[in-house]
Amino acid sequence: MNPILLGKQVEDGLEDLVRSSFETTSPAFEGMIDTFLATEGNFLKGPWLSVDLPFRPAHLETEPFPDVPLGFRPHKHQELAFNRLLAPDTKSTLVATGTGSGKTECYLWPILDACRASKNEPGIKAIIIYPMNALATDQARRIAKAIARTPALKGVRCGIYADAEPKPASDVMSDSDVITSREEMRRNPPDILLTNYKMLDYLLLRGRDKRLWAKNAPETLRYLVVDELHTFDGAQGADLALLIRRVKARLGTPKGHIACVGSSATLGSGEEAAERLVTYAQDIFGERFETAGVIREDRLLTHEYLDSIDFTDLPEPARVVEAVDAGLAQSQSEVALSLAKLFFEDFDPASAYFDKSVPNDPSHPQWRVALGTKLRAHVAFHRVLEAVQASGRAASLETAVEALSGARLFRDGWSKEELAALVEAIVILTSWARRELGGRIQPLLNVRVQTWVREMGRMVATLPRPRESGTTEPAVLSHSDDLEDSGLERALPVVLCRHCGTSGQLCRVNEGGGSIWAPLDTLYADFFDGGTAFGSFISNLFKDSQKAKAMAVSYPVRFTLTRWNSNGRKPPTRSMATFQPGCSTLSMNAGSLIGHVLLAARRIVCRS
Repeated sequence: MNPILLGKQVEDGLEDLVRSSFETTSPAFEGMIDTFLATEGNFLKGPWLSVDLPFRPAHLETEPFPDVPLGFRPHKHQELAFNRLLAPDTKSTLVATGTGSGKTECYLWPILDACRASKNEPGIKAIIIYPMNALATDQARRIAKAIARTPALKGVRCGIYADAEPKPASDVMSDSDVITSREEMRRNPPDILLTNYKMLDYLLLRGRDKRLWAKNAPETLRYLVVDELHTFDGAQGADLALLIRRVKARLGTPKGHIACVGSSATLGSGEEAAERLVTYAQDIFGERFETAGVIREDRLLTHEYLDSIDFTDLPEPARVVEAVDAGLAQSQSEVALSLAKLFFEDFDPASAYFDKSVPNDPSHPQWRVALGTKLRAHVAFHRVLEAVQASGRAASLETAVEALSGARLFRDGWSKEELAALVEAIVILTSWARRELGGRIQPLLNVRVQTWVREMGRMVATLPRPRESGTTEPAVLSHSDDLEDSGLERALPVVLCRHCGTSGQLCRVNEGGGSIWAPLDTLYADFFDGGTAFGSFISNLFKDSQKAKAMAVSYPVRFTLTRWNSNGRKPPTRSMATFQPGCSTLSMNAGSLIGHVLLAARRIVCRS
């Protein structure tokens, strides 16, 4: 995936959504949305670039679990987790590492090894609680494959008790599935039980499930894992804490006997966050944790990762801009090839330096591995990676450009626009490049491009006014949170008729005349709760400026705003001033209050 190009397409699509949702036919509101979208900070913010360096590898001379070989080279943080969770001297642990860091392996291999050692003993040795059934089902397949391919695990059984029992249910382990038969698990409880907290609650209450626990001695249960721990907060966290205490009470588990494990990618960072996390985990599990038991990801530093520089030639800045812009209409492999030719003659068949040993196909895995190898040795890759990493986990495109502009290499001959294109080009190539590790093809680096979308809530606009010059001062749409009190007193919410496109502004009707302004909370309460003291000031100004002036003096022209109750009956309506309404009725089922029908704030992440 090309995160740069995909991010641009997403941003364009979001802006098109806003424009198409509020297409106005009122001249005074023409261009209002375009002006709003063009103003920095109003709608989209970003992009931010994030390039994750590889995890620091573990320094293990032997397999941590000789009878249950890993089959992969573990990371340093996995090694730390193994050391804490290896039976029999297990310690409660919190795994707080990022997505794709192998959190599951941190606790799964110690559990499998412990179950191997005690597979002839009856009862449940490990309970893994998932927040969603989909996660439990996915992990069940991984566990089934791990058990099936490891001879020493023959006889170890895993069962899933989540959601409804599948039909047909499985009574035995296979290489792709665990035990799903409820009756089989009651008759012969599995060594590992996968479930969710609601189903675990049922298992402790229902009489027919008593047999599931009957073979557990007080010390049989050794591991209790909660996946995605951060999702259990508030009342749900209190429910989980009580549930865990009920499990331990039901089984008579001694204090401090079981190893409690919590995993999540978003558990916080820093020493203070670790201390808060430990306190939270102790409240949830009712067991002792220590800050040393908070396992965090450990990545290579920039200088540790980068190779020596073998390529120092830079392409012409204008050609980089041209190639990146052209990539919007190309496939991912096509744009990768066009950019690779700019930086490396080895990929250009027309060059005397063309490398014939590499397949002439940018989609071929070996071509992508060759790109990764050469990219790591290019000076542009070094400088862009250093610029992004200097800002921490994520850097805005502007920040990266500023960092590059101060480098001697780009001080002369590169404008900020060209440097931005260079950053995008390197990110595009990085996301397409691959590396070979342990016989497997992996991404060269994990690349993310993040764009934040600002919620369009409580939007207001200034009133369009005729100028002395005969032109119209257009309405300006703003977030009410961005305006001071004085600015709010000159702005009103905007409404739009979806039938004819007539735009107007929600206001307060005063029978005795006077100001039509009212606080936003008052207007919203009247509009949404069925109040009658509101109206719609429709500004559909004539393009003929003289006629517009005349109409501005001849208030009011009648316009009816109808609000429909949820039961379909009409409450009393109010009349208010208008200029040339395109429809005789503006109804809730045909109209929109701008800022209450569109987008909630969210982050959009495009990954490589």
